[in-house]
Amino acid sequence: MQKYFKESLCLLLAMLCFGQLLMVAQVDPEIERSLKKLNRMRNSKKKVTALIDFSNQHYITHPDEALEAANEALTTSWEINYREGVTAAHHSLGAIYLDQLDYPQARENLIKFLEFGNQRPGSETIAMEEAARAYRDIGRTYMAENNIIEGVNYYEKSLSLHFKNLDTLGAANIIFLIGRAHLMNGDYEKAALEYGRALPLASGDQILHANILRAKENAENILEGYLQTEVFQEKTEELTQKYSVVLDSLSRTRREREKIESERNLLQAKNALAQAEIRRKNEEKRFISGLLIMILLLALAILYAFLLKRKSNRELAEKHRQLREEKKRSDELLLNILPAETANELKLTGKAEARSHEQVTVLFTDFLGFTTQAEKMTPHELVEELHYCFEAFDKIIGKYGIEKIKTIGDAYMCAGGLPVADQENAEKTVMAALELQAFLKNLKEERQSSGQPFFEARLGIHTGPVVAGVVGIKKFSYDIWGDTVNTASRMESSGEVGKVNISRSTYLLVKDKFECTPRGKIMAKNKGEVDMYFVEGL
Repeated sequence: MQKYFKESLCLLLAMLCFGQLLMVAQVDPEIERSLKKLNRMRNSKKKVTALIDFSNQHYITHPDEALEAANEALTTSWEINYREGVTAAHHSLGAIYLDQLDYPQARENLIKFLEFGNQRPGSETIAMEEAARAYRDIGRTYMAENNIIEGVNYYEKSLSLHFKNLDTLGAANIIFLIGRAHLMNGDYEKAALEYGRALPLASGDQILHANILRAKENAENILEGYLQTEVFQEKTEELTQKYSVVLDSLSRTRREREKIESERNLLQAKNALAQAEIRRKNEEKRFISGLLIMILLLALAILYAFLLKRKSNRELAEKHRQLREEKKRSDELLLNILPAETANELKLTGKAEARSHEQVTVLFTDFLGFTTQAEKMTPHELVEELHYCFEAFDKIIGKYGIEKIKTIGDAYMCAGGLPVADQENAEKTVMAALELQAFLKNLKEERQSSGQPFFEARLGIHTGPVVAGVVGIKKFSYDIWGDTVNTASRMESSGEVGKVNISRSTYLLVKDKFECTPRGKIMAKNKGEVDMYFVEGL
């Protein structure tokens, strides 16, 4: 009976295992129908998009089907010459192979994704984020193959894009990975430094901040133990050498004493006084030798304590220097985002109160025909050209103490007279506006002479009250609000290319210093008829 029961149990277990294998081998009917539907579609951009969406949705639960869809999307994109689809397909293939731990294939596809460029619709920030993630994942493939140098190299490329994108949490994550790479390589000092660099950037994410802090403390503990071991070995060798000298001295003293005692035995019969004198001298020598040994040991102990204290002070000073440098970098990053007064208030109180400013001059610029000119450039050339123009704008307004507020696409906004009041803010802002237009005029002449695309801009200015401050708790941004901002925008949209268009309120403040041409009342959106003036120069 017992034998029959065991055989039945084994048969039942075998049937269950076979049924489980059949269930695993079966393809989800819904997935199978979706694939057939995709395969029946005509080769087009729509089909490529559908295949990539399918791959991105199912690459974890159905990796084989997702891989098949991504490869089909790549093939179809090449057939219809759809560059954007080629780029997106390589991106999906990189993610699938990375999830399957096929690091060479993942790396090859991610590198091709970066080479073709991110052609999918979206803002510059989204494109930069995806490129940063691709560099990070390529670094992960090298780290998985224990190629730490290449892994850190690609982590650094990802970090550069996060900083350019002002993504502090993303930067903190990458620096955390760099620190982990140094830790794997046994470079505990570099690991601790990288973790320290990541800490202030991770303040917006408590979990990430806690993980980095623990990793930093662990690296510092390992480093401290390693250094203490080296110091102990060095001091042991030093003391062994010094004690060897002392022992040699004692040995010589013992031999001298034996010689003296031998002479004393020979002379004992001749002169008792000589024996007493010799005994006295021997005792005096022993006392002096002992005293010298004690002095030597005390000097060695003092020297050891001094060297140990000096080493500790140097290490402490180095840590303080590193902390000061990290604080300086964090402060510089914050000052690049917020005005100095607002940044100081935010650091002291954890928040920045909104403030009213009675007289602020707001300046708006907008490139005319931006879309048309942008079509003549590659995405990289477009970003470089915008960066070149806005960098020049930043330098010009900085010369006059004007605060940059933000850029929105190809539009640029700044304001004079805040966060610190300035009675001459209208004159300074108009002067900066004339220099901005002069810069664009010179740049146009250069570009035209070489047959390159160029930008021309309308520029509008209005003076009035605003409210300024920082809102939200993440990705702080200094901004201004009020009807003055809207009116300045209308001045820009109602202006002309190459001109500085100002409102009446600004005109009344600058008319004695600048030559202005009245334009009369101009219809402005949501404002009705508004007096406007062109500033011709000083």
